Amino acid sequence: MNGPLQNVTVLDLTIARAGPTATRLLAGWGANVIKVEPPRTGGGRSATGGRRGSDEQLLAQGVITT
Repeated sequence: MNGPLQNVTVLDLTIARAGPTATRLLAGWGANVIKVEPPRTGGGRSATGGRRGSDEQLLAQGVITT
């Protein structure tokens, strides 16, 4: 892909929030993006579940609906 970042490789280690948006923009500008996924954790919880605020945790669990 052509663009101002065509000779740049980005290692994407993001797991939440704005990370995927930022790497998508970089890829759109021509960067080669390598996505590294976190290891799966047991128990069915996401790797970022504990970092969310209390309202976000309830929303993610379906207790609060929008």
